[in-house]
Amino acid sequence: MLHGGIRGDAGGNWGSYVAFADERLDWSAPQRMLDKDLWLWCLTPHLDGFAYGVVYGCPPGLRGSKLLRTQDGLNYERVADLLTANYPNEATIRFAADGTAYMVHRHEENGGHALFGTSRPPCTRWEWKDLGRFIGGPNLVRLPGGEWLVGGRCIENRTRLQLGQLDVAQGRYTPLLDLPSGGDCGYPGYLVHMDRLFVTYYSSHEGATSFYLTELDLGGAERR
Repeated sequence: MLHGGIRGDAGGNWGSYVAFADERLDWSAPQRMLDKDLWLWCLTPHLDGFAYGVVYGCPPGLRGSKLLRTQDGLNYERVADLLTANYPNEATIRFAADGTAYMVHRHEENGGHALFGTSRPPCTRWEWKDLGRFIGGPNLVRLPGGEWLVGGRCIENRTRLQLGQLDVAQGRYTPLLDLPSGGDCGYPGYLVHMDRLFVTYYSSHEGATSFYLTELDLGGAERR
């Protein structure tokens, strides 16, 4: 399954679409899911058979974010209303081994700080803590040692892609590493393989916007 948002003309033809592929990677035509002007940011599968994701309104004049879930990628049901103030938008949800849900949620307006949310099943009630900094396009991953790693665009002093450790008990973010980046950048993707963490992202610090792959050891030292 591949899902994404399509931004249309000035008339406001926004929307979330999904396509499916078989084992031969023959893709279906994109199909609209959800109502017009709603963007689904990220889906995370859960052992309960559902995939969970946050939806928010586009264009920015539409406010509010909600947690949805789906079993087929096309039909969604609301789990909880999340945030309304400061234009909440991009958010990633992950699940701990005990079923606790963790979420890092971006705020767009007024240099708003990202929020860290926690919830126990059925994820209808959330508690939020201020992470003390802007994090754009946040992504969250649990490392094999049990640590939680957050990555996203940071704007303090200069714009760059930063990785940081998230203390899920205290709701505290500690910067670890700035990857080579600048300008329009961010949106990391993760793959943990054996004792390596692979991070994909985009950046414009070398001129034209390009995609990058960085390999890290799990101690935090960059390999190449």
